[in-house]
Amino acid sequence: MSCKLRFQSAADTHPGNVRAINEDAYYSGEENNIWAIADGMGGHYAGDVASRLIIESLAKLPLARSLDEGIEQIVTSLKEVNRRLQEDITIKPGNHVIGSTVVVAFLFESECACLWAGDSRLYVYRGDKVYQVSHDHSVVQEMVDNGIISAEEAITHPQSNVITRAVGTETDLKVDVNVFDLEPGDRLLLCSDGLYGELPASEIKAALDHETPEVCVTALIEQTIAGRAKDNVTVSVIDVYEEMSIEDEF
Repeated sequence: MSCKLRFQSAADTHPGNVRAINEDAYYSGEENNIWAIADGMGGHYAGDVASRLIIESLAKLPLARSLDEGIEQIVTSLKEVNRRLQEDITIKPGNHVIGSTVVVAFLFESECACLWAGDSRLYVYRGDKVYQVSHDHSVVQEMVDNGIISAEEAITHPQSNVITRAVGTETDLKVDVNVFDLEPGDRLLLCSDGLYGELPASEIKAALDHETPEVCVTALIEQTIAGRAKDNVTVSVIDVYEEMSIEDEF
């Protein structure tokens, strides 16, 4: 008898209660085991174009044969989108900076590679605790890291929406990578800042207690738009479970 980890997911996005355009985009790729959220930079020109290009590029990637190959494919894909966006600025006079955050979960066998640029996040709900896997590239995160403000103060800080890294804004994009082991029963949450900027950690955790990824996603979106929801909000929930198979022995 052998065991394999399997994945089941759901995702959704909402423009929120203030913005007319949804500049978020997401991808749930059970064909290539890639899940991603991209949050177009709202203060910049055509943020929705940047986020869409990222997602379209990731969706074209084939299923990798190893964890390292998958990471390399994703980084190359993001760097190529970054190059295209940078090229548009250079060759078309008067163009504005076009940028987007991105967070990616690439699941291979019993491991997950988290890749990101910006402040979109990946969490793992394991046991009774929620762990943040990604580490924001933002002004307020740097202030928290340096002990200037607390994590709680960062949420309401005037510069809470100022990021320090994004696809499209860098001459040479650096993508951070964090690899960790998966366990049966893990529940992964990818989200844009429109979620954690509106809902306290306790409400996010409570919503993740629902039975299925679909119900979790619905609860998270509905709870967000029941409040101010001044930003777009996008969430993706992935369940990790064990599939048993009986193999013949000779």
